[in-house]
Amino acid sequence: LDIKMPRISGYQILEKLKENYPEKIKNIYILSAILVNDIQEKIKDNYNIKGIISKPIQLSEIKRILVCPW
Repeated sequence: LDIKMPRISGYQILEKLKENYPEKIKNIYILSAILVNDIQEKIKDNYNIKGIISKPIQLSEIKRILVCPW
């Protein structure tokens, strides 16, 4: 899930998922080039995020998540 998108932010999508489908929120990864450590921890704690991937994306990181996300 990208945080900075044109029409709706990733934070807004997370809120909508949490409100409408709380039991289905699993294995969400945040993708961003603008996050700092304090914000990363806030996101993880509030939304049960599995991980945060920094841009530019490394193919090895994507492969690691897809093979064994937990």
